[in-house]
Amino acid sequence: MFLDASAIVAVLLREAEAPLLLKAMEAARGKLRYSPLVRIEAVERLVRRKAERAGKASGAAEDFAEAAELVLGFLAAVEAREMHITTGMGEEAVRVLAVYGAAAGHPAQLDLAGALTYACAKAYHIPVLASDDRFKGTDIA
Repeated sequence: MFLDASAIVAVLLREAEAPLLLKAMEAARGKLRYSPLVRIEAVERLVRRKAERAGKASGAAEDFAEAAELVLGFLAAVEAREMHITTGMGEEAVRVLAVYGAAAGHPAQLDLAGALTYACAKAYHIPVLASDDRFKGTDIA
């Protein structure tokens, strides 16, 4: 199972869907994958949320370090493994943007991170675990 940043953030922020996401992660323990971009996006989202809650426009450097440590700790706790992004995955992500991307006008509205998540999951023939339903408009589970 490929972890989308939305699933990681939802669990770490204890959002409403967190228990279901954690249950799915537990069931897939040892088979969870993520990309460097997912890790980076999760960190960025956590910092942005913290800044919003504090009424700030941006996060401080220590917020990024704290979020990075939190995300890495979580990924280690659920035994997720980072996968390398290949040239083929990058090429597939571009194709995905043309089909399912926001700029292509598709209802899935995938952005760069979503397209790469799709491409990585497709390369390993595994489903995506996300907290939202944007991948439901695609041909990936």
